[in-house]
This record gives sequence, structure tokens and C-alpha cells, in this order.
Amino acid sequence: WASTFRLLQLLLHDRVHVVPYYLEDRTRPSTDTEIDTMARISERLREEFPHTRELLQPMLRAAVTDIAVDEDIAVALREIRGKSFIGSQYAWLPAFCRAHGLEGMELGVHVDDKVQALLRGLVVEVDHPAGFRSVRVDPACAGTPEHTLFGAFGFPLFRVDKRGVERESRTAGWDGIMEMTWFCHRPVRGKPCGLCAPCVYTIEEGL
Repeated sequence: WASTFRLLQLLLHDRVHVVPYYLEDRTRPSTDTEIDTMARISERLREEFPHTRELLQPMLRAAVTDIAVDEDIAVALREIRGKSFIGSQYAWLPAFCRAHGLEGMELGVHVDDKVQALLRGLVVEVDHPAGFRSVRVDPACAGTPEHTLFGAFGFPLFRVDKRGVERESRTAGWDGIMEMTWFCHRPVRGKPCGLCAPCVYTIEEGL
């Protein structure tokens, strides 16, 4: 939901090039559904908004089983989990970025997200070279577990919640594409299960 919204902001409002990354976790039954959904959304964008054919770059995929997690990242995740549970993707993501020299990859962290609550007092507003505002973990926090895991990322949706995304999408006329999104980890006969963590969080956050 949040990532699709951000994709639409970048392509349809800011009109900048976007390189999507997808880390495949084959232990999740939803993986193929997620990949199919992203392909359908990309095709819909290219049909409805021809300028996105140039802006939206091919998706880069990597298997999480191929990502080596450095010890400092593993330690940082354990320390943070002592305060608040966050998913294992928050080890894979910084490890992947470090291994590939990626700086400033965006994550769809938003209000009511556990990571947003974790980082709320540790971030600063920044100007992105493409002309929009974003949020980063304060460089002054270097050496902390939070900076170790999240220092490489940008959080452009840090101040908005899922209902706010819904309102902004409807106002912009993007709701048709937003309704194509997928988040359930354990679909049942092609439908969201309503019971996995993403489903529960989505319900709790008002959708």
C-alpha cells in the first residue's frame, strides 16, 4: 500500500526515474502473488501514463537466502528486538544495501508502523536532490543500533498514515491503481487471509 503510493508519487507527481528492488523470501506463500501484482501495476501504469515507460526501470530482484548479514547488523537487530519486535527483513535490507553500495533507498515506513515509532525521535528532515522532502535517521546517531539498521534509507512517508495515503490517492485519482496492491503473507484461494501480521496491521490502521 505505502510502497505503491510512493511509486505513484515519484512517477506521476515528481516524474523521476525509479528503480524498484524486490527481495524474494520464498518461505512466504505470497511471493508469486506479490511479483504478479507488481507486474500488473507496472503494466497498468505504462498503459494509462505512457511517460512512465521511460521513468519506471526494470525491477531488480534478489533472494534473501543469498544475502550475507554482517555481525554488526545481526547484533543491532537483536538489540532493537529487545525493545520492539521488527521483522527479519530489517536485517536483509541494510545488508543488501551495504553489499551493493546503495545509499538512500526508500522504505514505505509510515505513521502507526513499528519502525516509525522506533525511529520517531531519531530522524531529521532532508532535501532530496530530485526536489522533494524526505526523512533520514540523524547522522548524529551513528553507532546506535537504529542507525546501523536504518541509516542507509530514506523515509518519505514518515509523517503520513495509511488513511492519509488513502485520502491523497483518492484526491489524485490514483485509487484504481492503489486497489491493485497486495500485502497478505498467507493468501487463501487468492484472497487476503485477514490473520497474518500485514493483514492485522492493515485492519488496525483503519483500512
